Amino acid sequence: MTHVRQQVIAATTAAVTGLTTTGAKVFPSRTAPLADADVPGLTVTDQDETVIQEQSPFGHLYRQLTIEINGHSANTTDAAVSVELNKIASEVEVAMAANVSLGGIALGSTLVSTEKALNDDADGVTGSIKLTYTVDYLTAVGAPDTPVT
Repeated sequence: MTHVRQQVIAATTAAVTGLTTTGAKVFPSRTAPLADADVPGLTVTDQDETVIQEQSPFGHLYRQLTIEINGHSANTTDAAVSVELNKIASEVEVAMAANVSLGGIALGSTLVSTEKALNDDADGVTGSIKLTYTVDYLTAVGAPDTPVT
């Protein structure tokens, strides 16, 4: 098995694959820029995690993992990129809301922020929209590969 963090990335990737705008162009754990052929597309990365040991006889670790889903767009105008990024964000939010437990791995997932950036250069306009989610899950002490549900 893999750490539940990796399972969360896989489940999040599956949840946002096949959306109308980005289709199958979803790249887990990718930090390199997307190629032109991969835009519009999504990247899914895990970030920081807070861990709290429950004061119970079971010794569970309550974990809050930050996941970033980044939408990427390119076009000839600011307006076109902005509209496409907003559409991507909408589709991601709907997909994530339909599967808050990520197939039973998580206790829940919550959208906590959205950030959008546009860049205009000689090649046209590019942009990104970052949706940050907190994913809550439990594991037993010494068993990071098995979610406790």
